[in-house]
Amino acid sequence: METMINARALEKIRNSCSYTSGLCLSSRGRSGGLGLWWKDINVHLQSYDKNHIAIIVLRDDGETMWKAVGVYGWPNLANKHKTWSMMRTLCTYNHDPIIFFGDFNEILCESEKEGGAIKNERQMDAFLSALDDCALNDMGFQGNVFTWQRGMGDGTLIRERLDRAVATVCWRGLFPNAEVRHFPIYSSDHCAILIQDVAVVTRMSGKRSFKF
Repeated sequence: METMINARALEKIRNSCSYTSGLCLSSRGRSGGLGLWWKDINVHLQSYDKNHIAIIVLRDDGETMWKAVGVYGWPNLANKHKTWSMMRTLCTYNHDPIIFFGDFNEILCESEKEGGAIKNERQMDAFLSALDDCALNDMGFQGNVFTWQRGMGDGTLIRERLDRAVATVCWRGLFPNAEVRHFPIYSSDHCAILIQDVAVVTRMSGKRSFKF
């Protein structure tokens, strides 16, 4: 998840939430900053930098079950191609179920934006091409379509769906009841998103669940 706070503050939040393991990367100014936490699962940290954290979830015998990548996409137009290159690199020669989630700093179609200038179609096509090359499908969502907003309701308001989760068919096969929920935007320009396996949550009644 993108945090916009430093690693020390992130560690305090992680501990208060009782997550036993994780990685926290400080923000640069008012953007970026990544944190990925976990507990009760065996995780191998595959790679990370200021724009992604990639992990491998392992079985008890050490074999790979599936992979997950938290994303903070490059926000400036000149560097957006680096996000797509990063995704392709992580998917090259990968045959394991995989999910990417986070702030991609891009939309897929005009219906995912309201207000402001018309989006360049080539930018959206570049994102779609990366998803196609990686065999990733959008997981959809519950809640408001827009995950980011800026401005006020006086003609300056811009809203976009910049945050999402995308996964391979194999990953969806492991978690057929997984869903993405958009929470209301509060004290940030982004909303929080929750990815959870609804069947597990219902069966375990909150005792243990798969969540990011």
